[in-house]
Amino acid sequence: MEKEDANKTVMNNFTFNRFISTLPPSFDYFIAFYMIILILLTVLLNGLLLIANWRKRKNLSTFDICLINMSISGIIPAIFSYPLLVYSSINHGWAFGVSACKRDGFVVFFFAVVQIATLMLMSILRYLKVCHPIKDNILNQNHVIGFVFLTYVYSAIWTLGPLIGWASYGIEPWKLTCSIDWTNITTSYLICCFVACYLLPLLCIIGFYSRITIVVGNFYRSRRVLSHRDRNRYDQHMLKLTVGMSSAFFLAWTPYAIVSFMSSLNMQTISIAATPIPAIFAKSSTVYNPIVYYLMIQRFRDEIWQLLCSFRLSKKKVGGKSVEEMRQEQDEMKGIMLELLKDVKEMKRGMAISSTDSDVKKSSSSHIAYKNLATEDDPTICTQVCSTL
Repeated sequence: MEKEDANKTVMNNFTFNRFISTLPPSFDYFIAFYMIILILLTVLLNGLLLIANWRKRKNLSTFDICLINMSISGIIPAIFSYPLLVYSSINHGWAFGVSACKRDGFVVFFFAVVQIATLMLMSILRYLKVCHPIKDNILNQNHVIGFVFLTYVYSAIWTLGPLIGWASYGIEPWKLTCSIDWTNITTSYLICCFVACYLLPLLCIIGFYSRITIVVGNFYRSRRVLSHRDRNRYDQHMLKLTVGMSSAFFLAWTPYAIVSFMSSLNMQTISIAATPIPAIFAKSSTVYNPIVYYLMIQRFRDEIWQLLCSFRLSKKKVGGKSVEEMRQEQDEMKGIMLELLKDVKEMKRGMAISSTDSDVKKSSSSHIAYKNLATEDDPTICTQVCSTL
């Protein structure tokens, strides 16, 4: 009996020591503080994104649907996983056991791959819209929703493996959170995971957006009627979008991918005290995406501003009209403008078909691609109520 009690005590001490933080207490508290800020920003920014899209749910574009998926896949780990890291940091060690560790590692990795796959999907859809507008016109909301569903299937293929014996989830070296156990991983899973969850999306993002930049640049150089200022302004906009997306991807995942890959090869790349840094960068991707899309693109900034204005002035009236009435009138005007743009496209298409000059046809097709891009990226007009604040 005494021997069994002694063995039980040894096992309990082993389990306890296994999950004790390897970081200084001050670093643990810093991680807790940082993660609290990250949770608040993730929920706030992604929540604003979801509300803004809900307000225009009848006129969602294909990219709006992808943005909604990015927000959902960012909020879920911020709500269900990141608080565990906060508590463990304050507790100076993982405090939820082995089973919860596996679930936590799966949740974080699953939604991270969903976000990466969605970024890859958005680069493909953007490429079709700009470079192949005829193919893009075939796609509708149901098609895009189906593609978004495939991002979850794609993620499940690579993240369920460790739960069924193909690799495993375990505690991170710093003992505060969980992920794939990179020090005990099969070579086949390592290669497949690195290629499918990092290298392939990275190449797609760089390749498709580079092609978009080239096509748009060629289009503007072929149109002498556009001023040099207009060309520079739009080229800068496309460059900002491309660099922003690619930088967010690199910043979030490259450090973690490198450290994890080296750890799987039993190569000591950085000290134990520095191991949380790549993981924290990767977790921060939940807040990078709304910053890139809603703070670097004018249209998204205007939508957030309108949303904040409507919250503040929901009960006020200006000129005898409520904010809601003015917003409805603005939506009706947008609908009229979209119909006019469609008519212009049809006229241009008819002119291209009737023309016998192949260069004119090519220019018209490029013009349709530009209109598709401009229709999506042109900034919306902020409501006049904001000017009264």
